[in-house]
Amino acid sequence: RYVFEECPGVMGNRAVHGKVTRVCEDCYNVFRDTDVLAGCRKGCFSSEMFKLCLLAMERVEEFPDFKRWIGILNAGR
Repeated sequence: RYVFEECPGVMGNRAVHGKVTRVCEDCYNVFRDTDVLAGCRKGCFSSEMFKLCLLAMERVEEFPDFKRWIGILNAGR
């Protein structure tokens, strides 16, 4: 379902990956655009599109948590 090379820290952190992935999936469900889904996940969720999806999903107040989780998923880069 997901290319693990994008996020080297996925192994052992599947719950964190699931929380972050959910934002992209919800964003895709709103906009129904595969470019939104791909852009949201790009660079292991380090893209501007991910931030825009947080805004669209009205979850901006959770950004510090997501930033920490994305850091965990990017560990080893």
